[in-house]
Amino acid sequence: QNPVLEVGESDAVILSYITYIGSALSIFFTVISLILYICLQRRRPEKAIGVHLQLSGALLCLHLTFLLCSFWVWHLNENEEGWVCQGLGLFLHWSLLATFSWAALEGFHLYLLLVRVFNIYVRRYLLKLSVVGWGVPTLVAAVCGISGVYGKYSLRAANNQTSTAQM
Repeated sequence: QNPVLEVGESDAVILSYITYIGSALSIFFTVISLILYICLQRRRPEKAIGVHLQLSGALLCLHLTFLLCSFWVWHLNENEEGWVCQGLGLFLHWSLLATFSWAALEGFHLYLLLVRVFNIYVRRYLLKLSVVGWGVPTLVAAVCGISGVYGKYSLRAANNQTSTAQM
């Protein structure tokens, strides 16, 4: 039997504020890293800086979406429209997939730099990486959105038929 964790109202408020502060700090420092990468890109254009810039952009989308989702779920109304939940779910899924894609592409780029040291010129390299890094998550999220995966759900524990949680 799984233990039940009960959180009081005051503890839930404190935990939500910790979430907001942590997400806001993540957004702040991601914006700073984006500004640094943009300045570096202007001074010394390199492919590695472009890949870092794209990964930081995906991380910024993820942090912003997580902050919006956590704020919206905390202030969730039972009678609210489902389209807000669908949109936030779609954007959260897309930004998480984009972050994973750009992290994988960062690893691929590192592979090219470390293992294939010589003759690694690829024509329109950043464009090709961008098609994969932004295109694949967009395709997956669009297919999931069309199939109706996103929305507001009610969760119920298997052993407790009276308690439900909105998600």
